[in-house]
Amino acid sequence: QRASFECFALDLDCWDAFVGIDMERLGPGMPYLSKDSHECDWEGIGCHSGTDIVGAISIPHNNLTGEIQREIFTLPRLQEFYLASNHIRGKISTSMQGLGDAINAIHLSINELSGTIPDVFDALPNLTHVGLAFNRLSGSLPQTLNGHKHIETFYANLNAFDGTIPFDFSTMPSLRKINLSNNNLSGSIPPSTDKWAKGVVLAMGSNQLTGMIPDTLDRLFRLRLLHLGPNLLSGTIPSSIFDLKELTSLALQGNLLTGSLPENVGNARSLQVLWGQDNSLTGTIPGSIGEIRPLRAFAVHRNRLAGTIPDTMGDQTSLQFLDFGKNKFNGTFPDMFDGSIVLEHLGIAKNDLTGNLNFLCDLDIRSISVDCGGVNPEVECDCCNLCCIDEEVVMGCDYHVSPAALWQAYCMKG
Repeated sequence: QRASFECFALDLDCWDAFVGIDMERLGPGMPYLSKDSHECDWEGIGCHSGTDIVGAISIPHNNLTGEIQREIFTLPRLQEFYLASNHIRGKISTSMQGLGDAINAIHLSINELSGTIPDVFDALPNLTHVGLAFNRLSGSLPQTLNGHKHIETFYANLNAFDGTIPFDFSTMPSLRKINLSNNNLSGSIPPSTDKWAKGVVLAMGSNQLTGMIPDTLDRLFRLRLLHLGPNLLSGTIPSSIFDLKELTSLALQGNLLTGSLPENVGNARSLQVLWGQDNSLTGTIPGSIGEIRPLRAFAVHRNRLAGTIPDTMGDQTSLQFLDFGKNKFNGTFPDMFDGSIVLEHLGIAKNDLTGNLNFLCDLDIRSISVDCGGVNPEVECDCCNLCCIDEEVVMGCDYHVSPAALWQAYCMKG
């Protein structure tokens, strides 16, 4: 499970730009803190080319313990501070502001840090990347990020932050990625998101956000990942979301959403993951869903959807996870897949489907859940490995465990 959380907490593309810095001048192998050599020669330490001035501290995945010493924040030209995936504890000191205009990246994700984030980002004007995910941080999010001209990524997910989201996206012209998922945040999605010119990743799931999904998100034409579930969001799914041409991952699960899936869902031609389960959606699934050829995962279980399942989904040869369970679908499940399908999970249990599904037996699908249980089953299937009954509550029929594809989707790079 820790590996899955690490995947969600890290965006390693941000942390490898040690420009003008010589890492480990004598080559790898000289232990850090060695008394037999200059600190510029230590493993994980880099100095500005041609000098003895420390420019980078990069010691991730080393089982480091203890607290961050304030002396580090007095280094006058430190550009990169990278201690992710260790066991560092304690609080982040307000002395961090001492890094001044030299620091470019601070990456402390996946540690055991506690307390609040010092609200000193206005004193770090050239900071571009902040990684604080998967710690024990709490309190309010820092307001001094507003107006920051160079911040590009801010990852504070998997902590215990509370309060509302204080950010005015229109004042952060360089911001591309923000991940605030898995906290205790409340209030609404900031209305300024429609003025976020460079937005690529917007992740705010697993909080307590309320209100409606803004219908102006189509203005974020660079957006690739939009994760807003689970929360307490209500209203309908704005059709404008599916006009985002670069959107690859959309997670709206576990909200209070009503209405139907928009008819233009097929316009999102780059979409690979669509999670809409655990809402109160009604209506039918638009046939245009089949026009999304890259789609790998589609889940709408535990809603109130009805009608027939569109056979156009058989055109999606990349599908790995498909779940329609616990809705009101009727008719027969279409014989729409050929031998090229890579589907691993198919869930259609707890619906009003009938007929014979033995055509699925010719396909190599690892998990199939249908209403084939009981004395008079609604569906006949000789190879389905999970036969469900309406009256029984069974894992896989009522409670669905998302596969590794879910975390894979959450780790997709923006």
